Amino acid sequence: MANKKVYTSDKSSAKNSKTINRDLTHLKLVAALCIFIGLALVFAAIRLYAAISGGEDIETPDFVGMSFAEAQKSAVKLGLSLSLEGEAYNDKVPGIILEQEPKANSYVKHGRIIYVIVSKGKKTVKMPDVSNLTSKSAVSLLNRVGITKVRIIQESSSSTPPGLVIKQTPEHSAVIPSDSLVTLSVSRIGADSPKFPDLKGLAEREAEGILNSLGVKFDKSYIQSKTIREGVVISQSVSPGSSFSNSTFVSLTISGINGEVKEGEASIPNLIGITVAEAKEMAEACGFALSVPEGLYQGAVIQGQKPESGIAPLGTVINISVEKLILVPSLYGKRLSEADSIAAAAGLVIEDIIYEDAGDMDSEVVIDQLPEGGVWVPEGTAINLTVSLSSEVSGEVSGEVNGVPNQENGISGSYPSPHGE
Repeated sequence: MANKKVYTSDKSSAKNSKTINRDLTHLKLVAALCIFIGLALVFAAIRLYAAISGGEDIETPDFVGMSFAEAQKSAVKLGLSLSLEGEAYNDKVPGIILEQEPKANSYVKHGRIIYVIVSKGKKTVKMPDVSNLTSKSAVSLLNRVGITKVRIIQESSSSTPPGLVIKQTPEHSAVIPSDSLVTLSVSRIGADSPKFPDLKGLAEREAEGILNSLGVKFDKSYIQSKTIREGVVISQSVSPGSSFSNSTFVSLTISGINGEVKEGEASIPNLIGITVAEAKEMAEACGFALSVPEGLYQGAVIQGQKPESGIAPLGTVINISVEKLILVPSLYGKRLSEADSIAAAAGLVIEDIIYEDAGDMDSEVVIDQLPEGGVWVPEGTAINLTVSLSSEVSGEVSGEVNGVPNQENGISGSYPSPHGE
């Protein structure tokens, strides 16, 4: 039997090759589709995570100085929100944002709440009635209602007991800004006494008439003057403005000639009771010289002179003795009680006291004085002080004083702590 040879057709081989290529294409398409779907799922997951976690950081704008309504609109556009956490008295217009948390230019997530405090406007207070209170209690009460600037002036009064408030400015019930200066007049021991008149420059008869009407006894001496017309009062032994009574005695020096005066001579003027500056002017006007120690306070009052009276050659030197002078001590930085003791020991008195808010300085400490330390003044001169407002005083009164209840501080509300504290 003869062998048969089998031959594969070229057509059948080509057909099989096409089938294989088609299957590979399908596989590639399926793989590409799977990759696309996988990437889409990953992208969607990233978007979902971003939405849940708050998205990209947002830079917080500066809301300070804006109205709350204006800031709220701006915040909403950025995906933020505002929360009003408190109000505070301020010179700004009511409703203006004063503070914010988080601060401007910090980065936060979408939807973050920004906490703000807005202005309540300038604080005003109603003046309480502090009449007939002690000065310390009056300052306490004023401090309680928010008034931090208080000036105390001492005045003599025959009707109000010593140490109590006679009057107040502004008056009771007045509505004023809390930073206004309040002046309190406090009663000093004793009533107002009459003041001695200034007779210098008056005619002799006019001066006599005034003294007789006051019931004051007097004597007269005459001096020759080159500059003052005859019959005019040149000086008086009692200082103008000083207290006096019907037992007061005054000596008047009058321009004129009493007795025989030779050429080249003049009557010695009475310099007692006038100041050094006035005595120097009078002595020179009469042709005499005044011996004044260097650096002597020109406002010191003369208490003695040599020669005392009589007629002397022109150019004669008159020696004087003056009232006791005190070197004013520096009271700056001293507590009020200590300053009062130092002044009293030096022969001086504390008169006007102004209370001012001095920030972190301790309570009732002297921050200014007049006259200043290092100045020579007559014994008994009054010193005016400015002292820091006492924080201790404000805490001494509890409940109500003269019908004024304890008030809150200027800020209501608070920030929530970013640390959860």
